Amino acid sequence: QGGVTWICVSLGEEGALLTGPDNSYFAPAPKVTVYSSVGAGDSMVGALVAAFSRSISAREGLRLGVACATGTVTHPGTELFSPDDVQCYFDDIQVRSLDI
Repeated sequence: QGGVTWICVSLGEEGALLTGPDNSYFAPAPKVTVYSSVGAGDSMVGALVAAFSRSISAREGLRLGVACATGTVTHPGTELFSPDDVQCYFDDIQVRSLDI
């Protein structure tokens, strides 16, 4: 018991991978104009942690993480994204299961 259960790998503008004990997922990042990548990874990890703490599925947590990271890169510097931004991107992200 204990140890690492899930591993998330950012693929930058390509999206992200999430793998765990029984499932692996890929979420492509929506194509957007990037103004700054500052904080994108932090946004993704924060969203994943929030999702897991609320017992949201790994698939939907990854989807939320990529949506938050996408929202982050569409703003300059450390400017925050809006919930509307995230909802728009969330709706466009189609998470795929991977056979790893």
